[in-house]
Amino acid sequence: MSPNWGHSSAENFEVVTVSTGAPHPEKSVPIIAYGEFAAVGSFQLGRQTTSKIILPGGTFTVSYPGATITHSINPRTCAVMENERGPIVISHGTGSYSGISGRGTFQSRSLGIASKTKGQCNPTHPVALQQIMTAQTWVKF
Repeated sequence: MSPNWGHSSAENFEVVTVSTGAPHPEKSVPIIAYGEFAAVGSFQLGRQTTSKIILPGGTFTVSYPGATITHSINPRTCAVMENERGPIVISHGTGSYSGISGRGTFQSRSLGIASKTKGQCNPTHPVALQQIMTAQTWVKF
């Protein structure tokens, strides 16, 4: 479905990832967009608070300023849980998404198993990681 130019509409995004080993900070993972337009593409994980969504026909940037993160680790099992939520801003579209702008909220939930070295959990080197991210936004072209 092509974007409807000239008005604001709801758009949703979902990302589900499962990996073993440490995730690479520039890794691309599948994303599904649905609402004003529907597409399958890639969510290119950026550094800190900015990432890129790559869909057929174009790209756009997403940023998440002011996100809050809570996490916990079980020192016996090395299970790591992390929740992140906050605002999301859409901008810098190319191709079919040129001129896109939008705002909304996102939530991300991660579950991982940290590696263990000398009896200590090391959450920066997960053995396995699962993440589910959803975002609800209003976009305008």
